[in-house]
Amino acid sequence: MIRRLFQTALLLALTAGPAIAADRFAVTERTVPDYKTVAATYTTRDMGEARARIGGTIVELRVREGDLVTKDQVLAVVADQKLALELQSRAAQTAAAKAQSEQASADLGRVRAVFEKGFYSKARLDQAVAAAKSAEAAWKAAAAAQGVVAEQASQGKILAPAAGKVVRASTPAGSVVNAGDIVVVVASNDPVVRVEMPERDANGLKKGDALRLVADGPVQRAGSTVIREIYPEVRNGRVTIDLEGKTLGEAFIGQRVRVLVATGERRAIVIPQSYVMTRFGVDYVGLALKDGTLDIPVQRGQPLDVDGVTDGVEILSGLKAGDVIVKPEGRLVQL
Repeated sequence: MIRRLFQTALLLALTAGPAIAADRFAVTERTVPDYKTVAATYTTRDMGEARARIGGTIVELRVREGDLVTKDQVLAVVADQKLALELQSRAAQTAAAKAQSEQASADLGRVRAVFEKGFYSKARLDQAVAAAKSAEAAWKAAAAAQGVVAEQASQGKILAPAAGKVVRASTPAGSVVNAGDIVVVVASNDPVVRVEMPERDANGLKKGDALRLVADGPVQRAGSTVIREIYPEVRNGRVTIDLEGKTLGEAFIGQRVRVLVATGERRAIVIPQSYVMTRFGVDYVGLALKDGTLDIPVQRGQPLDVDGVTDGVEILSGLKAGDVIVKPEGRLVQL
């Protein structure tokens, strides 16, 4: 009862007199957003899959997980011995077709010379012209077939589909792969936080809205972000939303993070974190009384930034509206 009278007298004196000093803070209830926690994944906007274009054996793997690559960089090489043998066969066929074409062209020249002297008929000349054209076409067809096999052999080089970071290269050299198998996965473009939330919670959200992120770990990282894109398709009653992921800095691709989505409003007590001191794992604040300051234990909640309080923290119990707290100047404070 006496403590209550002291607090009332102090509050009236502070209200009627000059403004509260800079090292004191008047506790009031404020309207704060009511956040709902939704699980999300730290990823990139696109995941490029570098696939084998031909079947064969991986003879060289040039990247590892975590490496930065550029677009069209050679990531791995796949070789097929059958293609090498077929290329030799096609080269021999092309050489034979070329020789036949040259022979037919020479025969045509001799026939034309004799025809001009009147010893050969027009039918003989036409026959030589047709033979020369047929041989030349066979040579071009053989050269084209050789080019096809050479192109297939060159497709053994697996190229990076885009610039980014290698997140998976789990197929070692010496492994046998088929055409279409994924060999390397590259995370490309800007990092995003991809969240799927029920459509009832996504109603009202729009591109550019601010949300809060929390990444757990040895050191908890938190920050504000904005909605980058809202996908129009609803899958199984859930909406997919991409958030800007640069707030978290360097993080693991696929890391789970928490997104705090404001689904309403509520009343809460928020004070600056600098007014909270921790001793042996218990949080205290200095309560201003008429005859001094009393350290009282409080239960700390989540960090909140509201109008007039930057770097604030919610107090769940221990304080009430009307209390005046003192900044712990010169005292050990552990935040």
